[in-house]
Amino acid sequence: MIRAAVIGAGAWGTTFASVLTDAGTPTTVWGRNAEVLADISTFGQNSKALPGVTFASGIQTTMDAEEALTDADIVAIAVPAQRSRDIVAELAPSSLAMPSSCRS
Repeated sequence: MIRAAVIGAGAWGTTFASVLTDAGTPTTVWGRNAEVLADISTFGQNSKALPGVTFASGIQTTMDAEEALTDADIVAIAVPAQRSRDIVAELAPSSLAMPSSCRS
């Protein structure tokens, strides 16, 4: 089974993780804001970025990059474009496919 990691817990990262999870792909979201991650894990929402939207159940979250990337077959980068290079260099091994969903 393919496993995914989504780097970024904003509106786009959370939405993309929900699409992957809804399609049956186990997905872990990495983010830096513990409150946002708890909101996603506990309530299936990201009230900060998308109030009132409920996401697919089962999205895993973590602030630990190694945990997010462990066993991931694909890593989706969903962070602001101006930060993507730094975050990718910091977190993701070069052997993984990493499609970018960055926006400016």
